[in-house]
Amino acid sequence: MRRKFKTIYTPKKNSVAERKSKAIMSMARSMLKGRNLSNEYWEELVACDVYVINRSPTKCVINRVLEKSW
Repeated sequence: MRRKFKTIYTPKKNSVAERKSKAIMSMARSMLKGRNLSNEYWEELVACDVYVINRSPTKCVINRVLEKSW
C-alpha cells in the first residue's frame, strides 16, 4: 500500500474554502468595477463582503444567520 501525503490548511485541498474564497474575490472585483473605484479600496471591500456573507442566511443553518449560530 502506498502512502499519500496531503498538505493541510491549503485552500486547494479544501474545496469549500476555495469556493468561498473565489466568491469573496469575485464580489470585491464586481464592487470595484461597478463603482469605478481604485484598487486602494480592495481590503475594505473584501472585509465588507465577508461581513455581508456572515450575516446572510444559509441552507445549513435554518432561520438564523451564521453570526448568531457561531
